[in-house]
Amino acid sequence: EMYEHMVLIRLRSLAALQRRFGRDDALIEKDKCRMVEWLRDNGLRQPPLLAQWRGPNATSSKMAALNALVANAAPRSPVYLKCCHLTQGRADSVLKVSSATWLDTHETKVHA
Repeated sequence: EMYEHMVLIRLRSLAALQRRFGRDDALIEKDKCRMVEWLRDNGLRQPPLLAQWRGPNATSSKMAALNALVANAAPRSPVYLKCCHLTQGRADSVLKVSSATWLDTHETKVHA
């Protein structure tokens, strides 16, 4: 009950900041791409970002480029593919890509 109450207070606070000042603070919490951009823009350390695509067809239209990135990153393997959409942490939004071969054989999982 206490957790739900705290979440409700946080959501109300985010909504009030959005309405009053146009702030988009919720995105830093819920959108991994925004979070990575914020870390980069504020000079905070993070794993290297090899590429970033946005849009509903981002992975399907970029599979060849994604394969090339994974192949070129082989010395730094594994590569983690993070989906930036709003999601729960346990919703398989991060995939460990061990090689370009793995990516080829699991393409349907990447598109899911």
